[in-house]
Amino acid sequence: MYKRISIFSPEIILPMIQKGGKVILSDKIVRVGSTRLKTYLSSQQCAFCDRTISFFALETTVNQKECWHLNPYHQTSDGREIMFTSDHIIPRARGGLNGISNRQPSCGPCNFKKGDRLPNEDKSPRELLIKPIRKKEGAQRRFKNVVWHPSDSKAMQSIKSELMIRCNQLTNLLKARHIPFKQFPNFYEMLYLANNPQLNWEKKPDDIVDLIREAQDLIDQFDTPDPQPIPDALLV
Repeated sequence: MYKRISIFSPEIILPMIQKGGKVILSDKIVRVGSTRLKTYLSSQQCAFCDRTISFFALETTVNQKECWHLNPYHQTSDGREIMFTSDHIIPRARGGLNGISNRQPSCGPCNFKKGDRLPNEDKSPRELLIKPIRKKEGAQRRFKNVVWHPSDSKAMQSIKSELMIRCNQLTNLLKARHIPFKQFPNFYEMLYLANNPQLNWEKKPDDIVDLIREAQDLIDQFDTPDPQPIPDALLV
């Protein structure tokens, strides 16, 4: 969740990014030479759709030590804001580098949909393990475990990786929409399971898949032009 104090047009910010270093904006010292921001020098249009950067917002994360930074946003005709991201063309999870040559501008929704695919892939390895299946009637997503075997540690690791992907997507969505994490009790359990490399998997695979399904349902809920209100059952 971000606190915002001002916005700036791309025409003002891009020359600053070109020079790099630190600048003073709204009486705040801001670093403008990061690789993330340099991504937008070559293009301000999403690599996957026709959205473009409308403005840069000077923001800091709420409830943390103040570190003011610039976030680029696209603003739709109805006033809705969509955060832009610096997408890795070859995903880091697939061996991609972190330099500017492996970056491209992408709006948040397109980056989430891309996941960890390579440019020439239709489906990522994680999607091949857990398939999303939609019924013809009803928008709720269901997952079917297609290759799990209790003794298959690689399959369990892939389930864990899938949970991590969903957690990253959900984290970015909640931040973009300024929604506190604490409103979702199971979200911290998802993060713990996905991030603890020494975890002894006491939960059954179906329980992990249930968490993945819940994360995907939340992603579907908020990754829409008109997000649905938060269900009362999820509020603390």
